[in-house]
Amino acid sequence: MQPLRADLLRDAVRYGQEFAAANAQDPRRRADLARFRLLLGRVLDQTGEPGRALEKLEEAKELFTALRKESPDSVEYLRGEALAELNIGIVCRLSDPQRARKAYESARD
Repeated sequence: MQPLRADLLRDAVRYGQEFAAANAQDPRRRADLARFRLLLGRVLDQTGEPGRALEKLEEAKELFTALRKESPDSVEYLRGEALAELNIGIVCRLSDPQRARKAYESARD
């Protein structure tokens, strides 16, 4: 990865972590927090931190699942949950193919 891009991604991660900490208890911001954790998981995977990426993607999935239970007709939350599963599959594809397959199937369904 190019040094400038890596620096920018690290800055984005730092900002996002501050945002998450400041808004973790605000129920109105839970969807924003879920979207951020999804993005953070993708960034961490691209910067070579698959363990942390997986952690953030799981958090995003849990948030989107909870939001879907509260608003079952929300296409946005369904899409978020599916994207989290898809990205979990991407992170796990080499290290844990069975988990990746399960995540892909869950995203599809």
